[in-house]
Amino acid sequence: MSSPWDCVCEFIRSQSANMQSVLQSLGNQNMISDIDTSDSLTLSSGMNPLHLFMFLLLAVWGFLYVSGRSQPEAAKSSGGGSPSGGDGGAGGDGGLGGAPPDAGDLY
Repeated sequence: MSSPWDCVCEFIRSQSANMQSVLQSLGNQNMISDIDTSDSLTLSSGMNPLHLFMFLLLAVWGFLYVSGRSQPEAAKSSGGGSPSGGDGGAGGDGGLGGAPPDAGDLY
């Protein structure tokens, strides 16, 4: 029959092997082995991200330009109202005075 110290020694040996495995894996944690550094990240098509961004910027600018040019024509056709060149809103109450709206109307 084995002594209790043999069991203790066997336990220490097994834990030592486990600790050796843990220390070895901790030593390898800063290594990235699944990425090859010789690969270059390129798109297969002729478009690169800069061209895509510039096209998007041009589309947004074009939309804003066209929608901005159509608004003054709508203001002219409504008639009567002077553009913001009148008193400029610099004096008085800043355009907040006057009669209150009718019941149910929005401010």
